[in-house]
Amino acid sequence: METDKLIEQLRKIADDIGRYVRIRRSPSAKNPEKEDADEMLSTLSERTISLFKLYNLLDLIRPDRDKGYDKQWYEETFGKGSVSDIKDAIRALENLKSEEENNL
Repeated sequence: METDKLIEQLRKIADDIGRYVRIRRSPSAKNPEKEDADEMLSTLSERTISLFKLYNLLDLIRPDRDKGYDKQWYEETFGKGSVSDIKDAIRALENLKSEEENNL
């Protein structure tokens, strides 16, 4: 069940990131909205990093990565690829869960 909760958390984070990025990029959004979006993205970044470290999700989605990838990913969590990394982690966790269920 822990896997289900982790998947649910990651999905919510990915959805929230998308929403706040759209607000931040919207030409019609007012400055306070954009500032709130930036603040929320920062909070989501911290939560994402925490989950990825706690559950070694980078090991799961990029087992053969270059050693510098961790540092780059953690420093630029919401640069290119962060949401795709979250989605990759969700898919990998779903696959693990499916394999565990098939082995029972």
